[in-house]
Amino acid sequence: METTEAHHSTTLLDPARTLNAGDPGDRTLRNFRYQLLYGVILLVAASARIRPYVAVWCEHYEDFLCERQDGTFDGIQVKTRQPEDGYWKITDEPFVKTIGRLLT
Repeated sequence: METTEAHHSTTLLDPARTLNAGDPGDRTLRNFRYQLLYGVILLVAASARIRPYVAVWCEHYEDFLCERQDGTFDGIQVKTRQPEDGYWKITDEPFVKTIGRLLT
């Protein structure tokens, strides 16, 4: 079996520091980056026994569903927004909707 590699070099942009503006995957990842990193934090906290979690599920009822050692669960909802939109306000409709959903 033969493998072919294609190499492309550029001096205009540093691809390690610049997103590909034409790739929708980069925009999608930007929107979910905080959620992904929060998942890593939960897993590290469980592994280090900082949190009493025996299992962590992603996108299962909540953004993260964490099973505790006592058989109960923590449901974690992560909400982010575009950095250029600034911080969440407690009156923002998506924020209010999420809080309402968690209270019912």
